[in-house]
Amino acid sequence: MRVWVDYDAAVARVDVAVAPLGVPNKPSRPLVSATSNLSAVVAADSAFVGFSAATGGTLRSRHIVPGWSFSMDDRPAPAIDIGKLPK
Repeated sequence: MRVWVDYDAAVARVDVAVAPLGVPNKPSRPLVSATSNLSAVVAADSAFVGFSAATGGTLRSRHIVPGWSFSMDDRPAPAIDIGKLPK
């Protein structure tokens, strides 16, 4: 799966879009959208960015992120060469 996580500080909104790996473009509508002022909780000079995942209950699952790309200030994130990711 390919996932896009976008934060718009002007409206304090986090959008998450998901598409199958073979789909190169971000879907026009997010799967999840939430209002949250991240600027109030993230330090202005530095921050750590990462992922967390869970299934809930007693299910066991692996959540593996073999590659990711990050950008700021409305610049596009660098493309990921899927062929170079670990299998």
